Amino acid sequence: MFKRILRAFRADPRLRAVVTKVFAVVFVCAAVGSAFVAYWSPSVYLSTASIRLHTDPPPVGRKGADDPRFVTTQLRILTSTSLFNSVNANLNLQHVLALQSGEPDWSLDKTFMALSQKVGVTHKSGTSGFAVSVKNADPDMAAQIANAIIGSFREYHRQLWKQLSQLSDREMQVVEADTILDLAKSSPDSVVRTKLEIFSMWALVGTLLALVAGGGGALICLLTRPHCPDRGSLP
Repeated sequence: MFKRILRAFRADPRLRAVVTKVFAVVFVCAAVGSAFVAYWSPSVYLSTASIRLHTDPPPVGRKGADDPRFVTTQLRILTSTSLFNSVNANLNLQHVLALQSGEPDWSLDKTFMALSQKVGVTHKSGTSGFAVSVKNADPDMAAQIANAIIGSFREYHRQLWKQLSQLSDREMQVVEADTILDLAKSSPDSVVRTKLEIFSMWALVGTLLALVAGGGGALICLLTRPHCPDRGSLP
């Protein structure tokens, strides 16, 4: 069938005109639609904060920093409900994230689900370092959430140290000094989804639709026009 359409397309200028017109109309409509979508779609910003944990026992031994079980546990803590609830309480995310979506305040469950989709956590191989990346339409909020998660994570380990080690306040200051933080800063340049990218994505979709529509127009023309030279002459 494809060969028949191709041969008919080459042989009949009227068929070529139909395909060209259909393709042009669909492509122009898709381009205009893509421009509107890109214009009204907000950019998404990325902020990253990191922490390097103190690695003397307890609770983390020198070997523990490379232990897969230790790494998995820390990643789970960083994305845990209790940690996110702490961040939510500090930043009132039930209200902030709902407001960004144009909705009334969210429930805790909905806030947790939305936040988990915006947050990514990674482990820096060979170290006791972890990084938290947050996406948000507001660069300031992206940085605040990333810093709040790292801050809550640090406080969790601080309390764990106090419970397990029974260190004095002076010794705890040494532990805290060895915990290295690299807090996120608001950066409008750290865009992960720009309007241009949105336009390009939808323009590509429009091009594919235009090609499909053009091919469909050629097929319809081939099957419904009795004077099409391909209809009776081609095998």
